[in-house]
Amino acid sequence: SDLETACAQKDVRIQELEAQNKAKDAKIADLEAANKAKDREIKSWKAQAERDAARIAELERLLAERDERMRAMEEQAKADAAEIKRLMKEIERLTEYIRDANLDDLLAQ
Repeated sequence: SDLETACAQKDVRIQELEAQNKAKDAKIADLEAANKAKDREIKSWKAQAERDAARIAELERLLAERDERMRAMEEQAKADAAEIKRLMKEIERLTEYIRDANLDDLLAQ
């Protein structure tokens, strides 16, 4: 009778331990699933970071091209301004020449 009671108690204890084991196995499975989800999330973030880095590189390249075009336009504007100045002096010289020629004509009459 004592032996039967002891056996019954051990059987109950074994069932309790088996139930705890199942609960721990379920907890492990949940943690593994959460880990996989986090790994997917990290992979997604890394992919987004790579896309962002590529976009930043492209924008930097476009900005450098724009800066180069602006420098070229500034150089052209300086050259155009110098040419305009030269032409204005030439117009002034020709105007003076015509004025002198007209004065000579008037004096000759």
